[in-house]
Amino acid sequence: PDGDFDTLHVRRNDFIRQYKSCVISSEKLFNNTEKELTPGRTVFIATDERDKEYFRPMAGVYDVVFLDNFKEELG
Repeated sequence: PDGDFDTLHVRRNDFIRQYKSCVISSEKLFNNTEKELTPGRTVFIATDERDKEYFRPMAGVYDVVFLDNFKEELG
């Protein structure tokens, strides 16, 4: 809301195919990042994950946005 935001780059699809041992659950992603992110703050997530439900644990704590949220502004 005030223009400040945090950001994450979460690679999923290519990792699922090539680096299966590196793929983590959404809960683990949340746990691994919660010390770095501020509750209630906007978090922009750049990702190739098609199922945005994967980020549900984060969406309950942060104002999660994706590139798709800016389609109108980007034209």
